[in-house]
Amino acid sequence: MVTIISTLSLVVYGVFQPVTGRMNDRYGARPVLTVSMLLIGISLIISSYITDFWQLAIVYGIIASIGFSGASNVTGTAAAARWFHKKQGTVMGIVLSGMAVGQLIIVPVSLYIISTYHWRISMLVSGLIITFLIVPLCYFFMRSKPSDIGLQAYGEEESTQHTNTEHESTDSLEQKQSVYAIMKSKYFWMIAAPYFICGFTDVGFVQTHFIPYTEGTGVPTRWIMLTLSLIAIFNLFGTVGSGYLSDKMHRGKLLAIIFTLRAITYMILLSTDSIAALIIFGMIYGLTDVAAITPTSSVCAHLFERYSIGVIFGFISVSHQVGAAAGSWIPGLLYDLYGSYTLSIWFSAIFLVISAWVVYQIPDTQKKEFSIKNAAAG
Repeated sequence: MVTIISTLSLVVYGVFQPVTGRMNDRYGARPVLTVSMLLIGISLIISSYITDFWQLAIVYGIIASIGFSGASNVTGTAAAARWFHKKQGTVMGIVLSGMAVGQLIIVPVSLYIISTYHWRISMLVSGLIITFLIVPLCYFFMRSKPSDIGLQAYGEEESTQHTNTEHESTDSLEQKQSVYAIMKSKYFWMIAAPYFICGFTDVGFVQTHFIPYTEGTGVPTRWIMLTLSLIAIFNLFGTVGSGYLSDKMHRGKLLAIIFTLRAITYMILLSTDSIAALIIFGMIYGLTDVAAITPTSSVCAHLFERYSIGVIFGFISVSHQVGAAAGSWIPGLLYDLYGSYTLSIWFSAIFLVISAWVVYQIPDTQKKEFSIKNAAAG
């Protein structure tokens, strides 16, 4: 039952990424995030009292997952793109580092409450905190864009701000046409296809198959847990670091470095008989795990001039979720057929190298040579 609800949640989360991205473009991050967090909070509270499977599937698997989609990195990166013109990558990295910090803090606390009391209590406490603390903070203190309070984006000239304001008020039909044009661009697919492999090799393979793979090779549980802890810790450094570097260098080359490093970690993963290799895997993979989000979203924001950034990155994120689903299912299928994860690991490493080559070809958005028109025509 848990697997069914988890799968349903991932599907709903992925399907609603473009929808919430479109809502971000149309209404702004503040109402989207406020409503999304309210959905999550209320769903968790209701879930703590649920007794039937179908109820949990509807409340958590569907309603809460719609909220998760609206509160995802799509909303955060879209908001950062509108508030910051300079230092945009650094800000996105700091915003997304909240994911790593949240894992380090919330997961142990939740596990403590579950082990000491009950999973229902953990859900209830989480739901109450979100509903009565996080939701008011979003509603009363957050603003979707600088012009809401008479400011302009950090590092952006007045004339540019005026142009962006006009873009944001453009007729919805014209905006949709621009989005469709962008999705026909080769640059869109040069981002989306590698992001599919990114999802395959992080959420898909590692989060689903790392524990059974290492257990199957005889790695002691304490070393597996240490490796997972290292991944979580180095996630924080990787996210902030990639954000900083995306402001300093060619973002396509940065993504190429991230994917190449991840390919190397997959080769290291073949040596789980060595504890030192496992620790090195945890540290290097941790640096690359979430690090691709910031340069990917920053490339989208600059290449397409932050026009419809929410819906564009929403569709890009769908490719990541589809890749995650494939990375969860295909290695399991190959394991059932051949009794080993070796083939999946090799394929993952090869496709990561190919992805690195593809993103290396992405134009240098730091030079600002591409507008939404010629990017869409590419």
